[in-house]
Amino acid sequence: MEIVNNSIAVVRMHDTKNRNMFTRELVDGMKLAFEKINSSNEIKAAIITGY
Repeated sequence: MEIVNNSIAVVRMHDTKNRNMFTRELVDGMKLAFEKINSSNEIKAAIITGY
């Protein structure tokens, strides 16, 4: 996850092996990213992107 302008989280899905299918590993990573986003008072938006 990357933070842009101190208020935008960019979450990149980059699992070329599984083509960004919602595997357990990808889902766990997304959960972790959104837990961090949710706990932040500074992040106002999130962008989810793939490769």
